[in-house]
Amino acid sequence: MLGISKIFISSRKSVDATKLDRIRESLCSKFGKKNIIANIEIPVSQGFEEFLENKVGEAAVMVAVIGYGWTPIDDFDSNDWMVAEIAAALGKRKSVVSILLDDMEFPSEESLPLSLKTLKERLSVSVN
Repeated sequence: MLGISKIFISSRKSVDATKLDRIRESLCSKFGKKNIIANIEIPVSQGFEEFLENKVGEAAVMVAVIGYGWTPIDDFDSNDWMVAEIAAALGKRKSVVSILLDDMEFPSEESLPLSLKTLKERLSVSVN
């Protein structure tokens, strides 16, 4: 598959593993396993910031998997890695596609941290 760019999958640990696996497998079958990067694959020997910089930087597209309970509180929660991942992708002007699970509606703009305000303007797809 020449010319295919990498896709970074960002999700919370609370997302149903079966659903996340289906999304990942679907993307792997369409674009090739080597072109899919998941945030769950961070090597123990590599720090998160370094991983984020490298992997989000090399991906052309981020897929943000959003389920119930996803909405982040603010930009200043240093433990919210998903906010950091999505903000990094938006800051690097990457394409970001949100996958909304189980008929979830997109979080309101008021509930999004400042760094994610433009996420609502991006493509979102509902998956059941």
